Amino acid sequence: VGAAHAARLPRGKAFERACPDEPSCRASLARTAASYEDEGAAEEAVGFFDRVVGVYPALAAEARPYRAHFLDRAGETRAAIAEYQTSLREAPNARTYASLGAILARIGDAPEALAAYREASRLAPEDPQISYLVARSLWETGDSAVVREAVSRMLAAGNDSWLHQDLVQARGMTGNLSSTMNPLGNMFNIDAPTLYMTWLF
Repeated sequence: VGAAHAARLPRGKAFERACPDEPSCRASLARTAASYEDEGAAEEAVGFFDRVVGVYPALAAEARPYRAHFLDRAGETRAAIAEYQTSLREAPNARTYASLGAILARIGDAPEALAAYREASRLAPEDPQISYLVARSLWETGDSAVVREAVSRMLAAGNDSWLHQDLVQARGMTGNLSSTMNPLGNMFNIDAPTLYMTWLF
């Protein structure tokens, strides 16, 4: 672990308890991440996943998305983006692309967020959450016609829990999309780390 993260190493023997060997460590990743999330211990979590990557390189592809998440939680947004990108170079994954897109959207980089969401959708075209994120990103880039098409596909596939079917059918599918854009804007306001953690655990 580099000197820059030396202070982040988990207190006590957290790493030794969770990761006495590679199989045990792999099995503990989600549980350990959930524990750090519950405790709000983002910096300690970064240290833990630093050590996982350093000690067990074979687990890097699984550990890096957790590390990126906690970097973001610790306020290190650019480092989190870089870690997601490293993870994707090592092991392309739909949920990791979506998590990267969520951070990019949050910092106002809508075109790059949309590109990440589209990569996620390419890898997981049937995932309703990713379809939702693509639609939200299209809305944010102002592509109303494509948003309506995307929403229609989601409703046809039965993904109404993500798009509040009653609102969309009553106001968006009548042809008066402009009256729906503000409610859609509120509906598409989702917290990226919260969304990602629902995927992690």
